[in-house]
Amino acid sequence: MFWLFSQNARGVDASALSWFPRRVGVAFGEPVVELVKLGGSPLAFFTDTETRREAERLRVPLRDLHLVDGVQLGRDARPNGLIFHLPRSGSTLLSRLLSSQGNRAVVVEPEPIHALLSHDGLRGHVRPEWLRDLAGIYVSSLSASGYRQVYFKLASWTVLRIDLFEAAFPGIRICFVHRDPVEVAVQVLRRHTGWMAQDAREWMLGKTECADLDDAEYCARVLGEMCRRIAVAPSDILCLDHRDLPFPGVERSLEFFGQSAPEDRRRMSRLACLDTDDVTLATKWEDDAASLHDSASPRLQRLARELVTPSLRRLTDRARA
Repeated sequence: MFWLFSQNARGVDASALSWFPRRVGVAFGEPVVELVKLGGSPLAFFTDTETRREAERLRVPLRDLHLVDGVQLGRDARPNGLIFHLPRSGSTLLSRLLSSQGNRAVVVEPEPIHALLSHDGLRGHVRPEWLRDLAGIYVSSLSASGYRQVYFKLASWTVLRIDLFEAAFPGIRICFVHRDPVEVAVQVLRRHTGWMAQDAREWMLGKTECADLDDAEYCARVLGEMCRRIAVAPSDILCLDHRDLPFPGVERSLEFFGQSAPEDRRRMSRLACLDTDDVTLATKWEDDAASLHDSASPRLQRLARELVTPSLRRLTDRARA
């Protein structure tokens, strides 16, 4: 379903957690959401296995969410900020650090939101209010249990629909985490992310664009399109380089989102030493930039330089202006 990062939260009543989306489907051309009631630890990784144990479930058209008891949608049920990113750039680390102090929760890669954006039955017809209300369920439940700020960290490909997020949440603050394109491409090609699958390619770039592309060129073109989309977005955007994490990156992000500086920098430093690709494993983080460059073929370096770097540079130049 999703990860919920929230650690050391004071004044949070986890038992008050209410409805959360489990999955999104389509009926008669409109989205239908299945809700489950969750409660328990304020630091959780919710999976299908765990939700099967839940007694209370509800299936409701997304347009009727306001009728569900315990769901308070409205102007206040919106995220405090959104985190977009290139793959393998440190966005999970940033999410963990943002939630490590204060009553802040980060909803990480919520599958129901991803399903709404990518469902075959809704492709090209998703309304901003659907996205707004679906995100509002998370915010409503977390706010009712005591969280003061709620952020969303989305999957990397969702930046291609940044226009929809801006329409759903006018004026929302957006943080974009990026990394050297060669380092990103090498990691994606080593361990394919979801949008590298053959059946996802036409949806990502279009049938004409992705025809006859090998993995390396397809990967570089998608990364370049991600950077291009966010470079032209009108929102207030903070660009964070992977090299600036944990510090000063986390301090810049807190300031950007209107929050106070870290209370316990030493604790954040300890968290930053862990490899956060897998939240269930506590392995020591190591700087792999040099080895990634060494393993990149000359062609992959050229593709990254030609197809990704120009858009990324426009984005970072805009952020500095």
